[in-house]
Amino acid sequence: MGGPQDNLLVTQLDVTSLEDVEAAAQVAVDHFGRIDVLVNNGGNFFAGYFEGSRPPKCASRSKRTSSAR
Repeated sequence: MGGPQDNLLVTQLDVTSLEDVEAAAQVAVDHFGRIDVLVNNGGNFFAGYFEGSRPPKCASRSKRTSSAR
């Protein structure tokens, strides 16, 4: 269990950077072939369907949350 695992991918990203988020998703697709479920565990809550969310809206909320710390 201490070595590389085929079903595990660790990557670093800044959740306030759309470019980082897109790059991390692409790394996951490249590694696993597809993404079935994508979980945002950054501590924000966005009510509504993911497909209907707009990146600028999400980014502005993330920046407010990040700068409050």
